[in-house]
Amino acid sequence: MVLVSRNDSVLFFTGMTERGLAPELWLPHLAKEQGWLLAACDLKKTVTGQPQLKVEERLLHCSISHAIGLTVVAFHPEYAIGVDAELIDENRSDAELLATYFPHVKPSPKGKEGNDLFLTHWTKTEAYLKAQGIGFSQSDMSLPNNPSGKTISWVEEHDNNRWRISQTCLGPSS
Repeated sequence: MVLVSRNDSVLFFTGMTERGLAPELWLPHLAKEQGWLLAACDLKKTVTGQPQLKVEERLLHCSISHAIGLTVVAFHPEYAIGVDAELIDENRSDAELLATYFPHVKPSPKGKEGNDLFLTHWTKTEAYLKAQGIGFSQSDMSLPNNPSGKTISWVEEHDNNRWRISQTCLGPSS
């Protein structure tokens, strides 16, 4: 396992897994990176499946996303946070995916970016829904016109893989 990079409250771990790494593998690295005692860290899920990260009796807002070969962990001490990561497929077209899930978004005329345009919208939507504490089944698959908080999206690269990652933090200083 490799700690790829760090962006404020987001850590990226890569590993040779089909759908990401188990907490037992990345939690010790997260604790070390943050200077936390591993014995004082606990990761649990709420009844709705949201992760909760408890560190030294302090509850942190937490979000986890798994993609092929990547696990992303986002956390914030004060505000709800959501993160989503998806592996970019250079050989898959955006057009059909956009038409199905985001019909208001038109594909690029070049069509050479694979499914990254689709994944940009997908990961932003999923990160926002995770921060809100709801899932796709409770949503119409679109972001509100003026979503609260701040959503950022970027591409992370490692070992010839590219992932689209989006993060939403619902606090004012996100």
